[in-house]
Amino acid sequence: MAFLLHLKPELGHMDGYGGTHLSTIIHAPESNLKRAGRDYLACLDLALIKDVALPKRAIDLVRQPDVTAFLADCAARLPGQVAEHGIA
Repeated sequence: MAFLLHLKPELGHMDGYGGTHLSTIIHAPESNLKRAGRDYLACLDLALIKDVALPKRAIDLVRQPDVTAFLADCAARLPGQVAEHGIA
């Protein structure tokens, strides 16, 4: 993840379904059957360090308690990155 971010991708890009880089990371643990050993929280942290907007709604839509808690903590620490609008 750090290597990919080093390449300076467009982090605000939306795919055809309205998903973003951040939403892909947020929802990956729900759909990845081989999630053991994957550090999604570290990936989220790396993305948020790069000033990716955190849609307020994202925190409520996540179904993984550890990801929800992490995003709520990030929202408290980085209030300037919390976006009122946006999907997760």
